Amino acid sequence: MPYNITTITDWGINNQYFSIFYGELLKNDIDATVIVTSNDIHPNDFATAHYLFSSTWHHFPDNTIHLISINSNIPPENGFLYIRGFNHHFICPNNGVLYHFINNNFLDLSIYKIKNETINYSSFYELEYYIFAITNICNRIEINSWTTPITDEKLIIPYFFPKPQFNNNVATGEVIHIDNFGNIITNINFDFFSTNLMNNKWQISLRHYKIYNLYNGYIDANDQNIFAFFNSQNLLELGIKGYNASELLGVKKGDKIYIKIIT
Repeated sequence: MPYNITTITDWGINNQYFSIFYGELLKNDIDATVIVTSNDIHPNDFATAHYLFSSTWHHFPDNTIHLISINSNIPPENGFLYIRGFNHHFICPNNGVLYHFINNNFLDLSIYKIKNETINYSSFYELEYYIFAITNICNRIEINSWTTPITDEKLIIPYFFPKPQFNNNVATGEVIHIDNFGNIITNINFDFFSTNLMNNKWQISLRHYKIYNLYNGYIDANDQNIFAFFNSQNLLELGIKGYNASELLGVKKGDKIYIKIIT
């Protein structure tokens, strides 16, 4: 049975890199279906990569290989990671791009550093690691022959995503993603909201726009009005039904969002 391989990369949509990757899969007789989640992530945009990864990987069947390659031209000593967990395979550079996932699930994961002494450090040398790892996974090569186990979490390069804060009856969050429809996704999750705000009257402020109610989703929203709800990733999302909210409101990634308790 062929493997499924998902990709989240910064290779771009008008570059040669994905074609090279796919060509190398074919050349190495790797029987796989490749599903592109996105190859158009900005090279330093770990937040978008993580959002897309965390939103999608668990929807794929067991034994899927997930390749996450963002800002992967890293120092050789950092290395590349192969991770097994939840009946899935994950491959990424050791640069923090999956740090949040690893940190939250460290005891449920088996983490390895990929060994490949034949690497030629060219401008796209990470490709050699990826093809090497995928070939070994698909051919069921004994794990210790091509990896070194990592048991100390301190060997994983950290990257800390912005977290919402609550001070003086005001929650402060941040826009972390804007999707193709212009919907605005923030880093305020439902647990944070429930703990700090649920049993109070509150007011959401984004730029000079105010929201006082939560909806179940787009189907319940009124036309042409900004509204908020918790999406399937349990993150606070804002939109305008039938319109590009980001463009209409002048909101961009990194903008602050505030939720104030009111009396």
